[in-house]
Amino acid sequence: MTSTLQYMQSILLKTGNRDFKEAIETIMDNLRRMHVLLRSLADFTGSKRPQFELCNLKQILSQLLAFIGQEAKIHNISIHREFDKNVPQCQVDNREIKQLFLNLLKNAIEAMPQGGKLRLKIRYLPQDSTKNKDRVLVRVSDTGIGISQPDLQYIFRPFYSTKPKGTGLGLCFCQRVTEEHGGEISVRSQVGKGTSFTVILPLRQKREESA
Repeated sequence: MTSTLQYMQSILLKTGNRDFKEAIETIMDNLRRMHVLLRSLADFTGSKRPQFELCNLKQILSQLLAFIGQEAKIHNISIHREFDKNVPQCQVDNREIKQLFLNLLKNAIEAMPQGGKLRLKIRYLPQDSTKNKDRVLVRVSDTGIGISQPDLQYIFRPFYSTKPKGTGLGLCFCQRVTEEHGGEISVRSQVGKGTSFTVILPLRQKREESA
């Protein structure tokens, strides 16, 4: 559909018909939004079971910071990292865990339209009880606009968004992936001060009992 519209747009440009050109641009903009929504739905409802493998979370997070670095610079956002030196490899689904933290990092950037500080922390939490075995903590913090207390209780609900063009599925996806990994996700925020998302993941997944 997009390719056909682009072709029609090029023909109309040659004929000088700008009214139809603007109408096509509106349709294409809506198509792009539909594409984003459908991809978000696919991620959110993903029926595939996680493919766990040992991964270097510090390396994954470093790659994501490099990926968003230019966007952060454009928006006058400085990036501060606090990585523990000795973080063991973590058993995760590589693709889903990358998308989880990319969502959180991009949310942080969008929360700072006037610039600010983005902090990314990763810390190893050694076993401290029978229940709390070896874990890893990842925290994404910003100094942005913050989230109001009434909104905080709904942000993980499907289709709930405080953004004008948000799908309301990004944080739902983050929560689903975290829970599939046997972890926890939490948020703290203050309007005008910023927001902090904390994800705690077990280093190892429980072995499935054989049928």
